[in-house]
Amino acid sequence: TLTYTGDLAVSKAVTSKMVQPKASVSSGLVDHLGLEVPKVKATLLERPQNYNKIISQIPGRVVSESDALRPGVLPLRLQETFSGGRYATIILDEPVVLNRVWAPLTQAKEFGGMWGLEKPLGIIQSRIDKALLPDWGDIINSPFKAQATHYVEVRAPVGTKIYIGEVSSQNGAWVGGTSQILVDGGVDSAWKIGGGALK
Repeated sequence: TLTYTGDLAVSKAVTSKMVQPKASVSSGLVDHLGLEVPKVKATLLERPQNYNKIISQIPGRVVSESDALRPGVLPLRLQETFSGGRYATIILDEPVVLNRVWAPLTQAKEFGGMWGLEKPLGIIQSRIDKALLPDWGDIINSPFKAQATHYVEVRAPVGTKIYIGEVSSQNGAWVGGTSQILVDGGVDSAWKIGGGALK
């Protein structure tokens, strides 16, 4: 169950009852006739369907939502990794299983920053779904690269604050579009419940 405690744009029910003057009627005439034309200020861009699908999977309380027009608490370099800069801040009401792909001997550490809801099925699929560009994944002290060769699974406990949205595309084959989660304060290695090598 998802409960929203922030401040979203006016609901469809309210906007459908608003008096809207025709385009050909001047504002002076509207004033003269005494028509009431409420003004509405939208606070967020319209939610895309995939974004709604992603955040609806999380049992928790939505503290806030941010997008490209209304930046949130995350630094811009992190907000830009979410599609449209759109993410929700949610506090978990129930434990949630998170997954991450990583590669030993690279900067993509096992308990790094980016997580998702989907369990990885393979190296190529993970690179496409998580929009991991080929030029990322330098092996330390080596001219070679490695990406998404392993995965780790954790269970985030009740009360954990997460930032969740959709992985932004990196163009070409690196389409993203799956869930992306940052855990406030990072993931504790004690939360680990599984993991292994990917093919």
